[in-house]
Amino acid sequence: FEVRAFKITGIAGGVNSNKDILFDIMSGRIIPTGGSVIYRSDFMKYGLVCKDIDEQFFYDNIYEEFLFNLKINNVCDIEKRIVDSLRMVHLDKKILKRNYFDLSLSEQTKIKIALAISGNPSVLILYEPLFGLDKEDSDVILKIIRMMRLRYGKTIVIFSKETDLLYKICDDVILFNFDVIRTGDKDVIFTDDRLLKKSDLRLPTNVYFSKLVKRKKKIDIGYRSDFDDLIKDIYRFVR
Repeated sequence: FEVRAFKITGIAGGVNSNKDILFDIMSGRIIPTGGSVIYRSDFMKYGLVCKDIDEQFFYDNIYEEFLFNLKINNVCDIEKRIVDSLRMVHLDKKILKRNYFDLSLSEQTKIKIALAISGNPSVLILYEPLFGLDKEDSDVILKIIRMMRLRYGKTIVIFSKETDLLYKICDDVILFNFDVIRTGDKDVIFTDDRLLKKSDLRLPTNVYFSKLVKRKKKIDIGYRSDFDDLIKDIYRFVR
């Protein structure tokens, strides 16, 4: 498969799909025993959000981790970059004095994302970027991901079992279950309940609701990845 530049690609896989191995291969953490990974440029910078925080952090102290990451990426004005990255994910700079293993799940997820974007990478590879977040924090991270693509022209790959997330934000989808099952438009893949069930995934909530309305009320309101747009369609039919 190919990942299009300047787009958000979702790699959808269930808990036991081995998508974590694919993540490690794409991010260069392990070398494949067969096949190849071809990058557009040898000079591309990568920002990673790993499955577990201890896979992403080399230092216990958060401030030291930022220093290490920014120095190897030749970032100037390090202190400002750290504060800006933390502010984007709604974290105070006081967190820099703490150790990562003392953080809550929500704080761990947000600090991983702050670290990933701090080095100004051209490619972001994110593993379950909303893990442990409530709706408010999830909305913040979704806004950041969209901004990274639209304003800063980043190429983004998201590995997740959360079909609601991928349906809402991705341009392209790769369905993965030990191998590539299908690639293509999200409105094709995420509306095929049989295909998703075989891959141990569920229909996105919005799609499930639209299918339910069509089956029960014989009304085709179509599919919408954004919940607000779905509400507008419902209102249009009710009116």
